[in-house]
Amino acid sequence: MRIGTGILLASFVAILARHTVLWAEMFPCYTVDAMCDEAEAIIEGTCLGTNNVRIDKIHKSSILLRKESRTIEVSRLDEHSRTPWNGFRDGAETLETSNLVLFLVQDKTGKWESISTIKDNGKCGSCGLFWFDDLTCYGYRQMMNPGPYVLLSAKASQWRIPKTIGDLMTDIKTGLANSREWRRSLVTKDPTEKAQALARYLLKSTSPKGDKGTYLWAVRQPMAALGKDAVPALIQVLRTAPAGEKLDPAVLILYDIGPPAAQAIPDPIPLLAEPNRVFTGYILSALGSTGDLTAVPHLEKYLESKDERLARDAREALEMHQKRRLDVAKQNQQRSAEQENAPDKK
Repeated sequence: MRIGTGILLASFVAILARHTVLWAEMFPCYTVDAMCDEAEAIIEGTCLGTNNVRIDKIHKSSILLRKESRTIEVSRLDEHSRTPWNGFRDGAETLETSNLVLFLVQDKTGKWESISTIKDNGKCGSCGLFWFDDLTCYGYRQMMNPGPYVLLSAKASQWRIPKTIGDLMTDIKTGLANSREWRRSLVTKDPTEKAQALARYLLKSTSPKGDKGTYLWAVRQPMAALGKDAVPALIQVLRTAPAGEKLDPAVLILYDIGPPAAQAIPDPIPLLAEPNRVFTGYILSALGSTGDLTAVPHLEKYLESKDERLARDAREALEMHQKRRLDVAKQNQQRSAEQENAPDKK
């Protein structure tokens, strides 16, 4: 048994080594939910040969896609494999179906292509392209890194490929609704209302139906940009989150905000005892980022931690804390000087 396993492993390593040279670029793996937001257009159609597709249904339109269009040219479509992967065995049959769903974006030259189309060694893979027949959906994935881009079904892999065209249509309907809601949140003008709208994406229990984590990390930048206006909503999340909910994103946004988040210091501290909900190093960094003196005892506590990583995080957080305090002091001095030198208002 051991000898047989060794030979099999050696063969696998040899195959992997050959592919290492040929396939080097990492292939992304997006959910349908995420691509519904990213795509400029989503169409269901029939491949007519080469790169031409007959448009049977438009699920998401674009001003760049003419309403009268009946066909569309999709860059490098003909370079995608039509043969489902069956391991390293020979004899796989090519798909007979010409039915496909495309999540499209325009490249730099203005040509349409499916999302994340990557070409290597004369072949393409693409997150935004699904073939389907009456029973099964097929999508492109990378089985290993490095490794080739291959065509798979959900039956052969669990890499976020819908099982059937019905499942794919359900995901598209939900994903488009989630995208519209997300974009409404982003354009909300009142900062308090915007913070509350964005905060719901920080918890699985309050995220929109069908959201597969698409906006969980995307929410970090726009919410941090709100600064102090986002802090009350973050405090509310930390205080009311159901037991077991992960809170890493909320704590990281406090870190991003820095000194204006000082009022939130009491709330992440109890989570130091719950490392299964928030990585302790994130909390230490958030406390250090505020520059508030009340954070210092909690940071010093971890300087002697047996976990070298946490001890390092505590040291770095204290250094950041000192820098933040100096920055705030300089800003206060600058404001005072500007006020003293400002001409008297009559």
